[in-house]
Amino acid sequence: MSEYKIEFLKKAEKELSKLPFKIQKQIANRLESLKFNPYPPDVKQLKNSNGKLRIRVGYYRIIYRIENNILVIVVIKVEVWHQFCQEAKITHLGTMNPPPPFPPDIFI
Repeated sequence: MSEYKIEFLKKAEKELSKLPFKIQKQIANRLESLKFNPYPPDVKQLKNSNGKLRIRVGYYRIIYRIENNILVIVVIKVEVWHQFCQEAKITHLGTMNPPPPFPPDIFI
């Protein structure tokens, strides 16, 4: 199977650069795995989004799309879960309250 190339939109690259180094490394590792399998078991297709996909890395979400004809994965957005939910009009436990505080390093 061919290896996909990872490209970032400028906005996604900027969002990623603002994250703590430890989180950046986790996201980079996850993106590396997408090169060989762009449809991991935990991928979700976003509704009404023209083929955009979402994967989770701890409390962060990576939004991407696949351009099969040229084997490119374009990373569109990297953000914390509650920001993603608020933009998508998804509520946390029926309210627009942010999620509970981060547990200490359980995803690291």
